Amino acid sequence: MRSATTEVDKRVPNLTADLLDLPSACVETQETNGPAEWPSGVKATTLREATDGFQREMVLATLARQRSNRAAAAREPGLEPGNLNRLMKRLQIDPSEVTGETR
Repeated sequence: MRSATTEVDKRVPNLTADLLDLPSACVETQETNGPAEWPSGVKATTLREATDGFQREMVLATLARQRSNRAAAAREPGLEPGNLNRLMKRLQIDPSEVTGETR
């Protein structure tokens, strides 16, 4: 008796980096077993680490654009100020990390 998974496996296409037009930085890290380093500079071995790294960069950049004004920084990506504060606490973002970028 053949299992159903064998038949399903035959129908699943094999996708390669060439077919997906991935940036070269992503293709190079796919071949290594170490932490992936994405174009933004975030190094991650898990999806959670990659997501946290992306969120951290986004929050820091938004705070810099808004000159550390947390209420304005929360409005920009559509967050409530309390949620931004909780996110900053979870990502261990210290307001003193923010570089004062001016508009």
